[in-house]
Amino acid sequence: MKRKKTFLVVALCIASLMLMGANGYFGSNTTPVDYTFPDDISAIFGTSSDFCLEYDSSNGYLQLGDCTNDFLRVTDAGTTGTFEWIGAATFTGGVTAASMITSPSATPQMIFKDSDASAGGDDNVYFTVNCTDAGDTTEDCDITMYQQIAGNPTAIMTSDADGVITWGLAHDLGALELVTTGDIMGGINVSSKAGAYTVGADDAHEDMGTMFTNSNVADITLKGTTAVVGASGCLMQEAGITGIMQLEPGTGSHLVYEGVEMTDGTPLASAGAATDRICWVGISSDHWLITASTGTWAE
Repeated sequence: MKRKKTFLVVALCIASLMLMGANGYFGSNTTPVDYTFPDDISAIFGTSSDFCLEYDSSNGYLQLGDCTNDFLRVTDAGTTGTFEWIGAATFTGGVTAASMITSPSATPQMIFKDSDASAGGDDNVYFTVNCTDAGDTTEDCDITMYQQIAGNPTAIMTSDADGVITWGLAHDLGALELVTTGDIMGGINVSSKAGAYTVGADDAHEDMGTMFTNSNVADITLKGTTAVVGASGCLMQEAGITGIMQLEPGTGSHLVYEGVEMTDGTPLASAGAATDRICWVGISSDHWLITASTGTWAE
């Protein structure tokens, strides 16, 4: 008897849905009609049971979807009710929320897909969160941003709970002026060269503080660019190397060595000692000032 009653309720539900008008009312009515179902309902649609509507009164929820993997669950529907997506959900339009959206997961992610660029559905940009010291109000959380570069997800920035930001790639901060009372820590760019080399050929930013080393047993000529205020670098021998090193300014620029302005475009050359080294900084648009040197250097 119970089975027949449940079937009758489901049948009435489906029939009512079929009679529903375009505006969500039954038949020709212009006033909504309320129906109360005394028991749970479970209506399955499709020959492969691929869609269902289910109400569970004991647990207080209504489910719409495939009711197995991906579906919408409405719990305790009322002023304090909740809407919860179970499984994957795809929104073809935008999502607007008047309050906070939460995404509980052991490995929470926020993923952005550019639909007109990723035919295969790649994750173009995404954020991941990793929290430790579990417990309400005690967690330390790190957040990492990934960006797809040449098809590969690449971590470009991580901000950890200790206040440290780690860049995964070189970033050009342009004319950013950074003022801090704390510490700025970072490695010095080191570049080993042999023979003639023009600064900037391998890296457009290597004129900003690179330590160039000579690995050539013969001579090396380091050709600088046109002077840039604040640009700097050093050139020195690697272990066991005694080749002659030359520092050549870019076209239209001069070297200023020991208070003397050198001839336009004329290089300074070392004597070829193992301890030779030289450092410089741009002080104007056409002058490189030699700030320190070891050994004998001359035009």
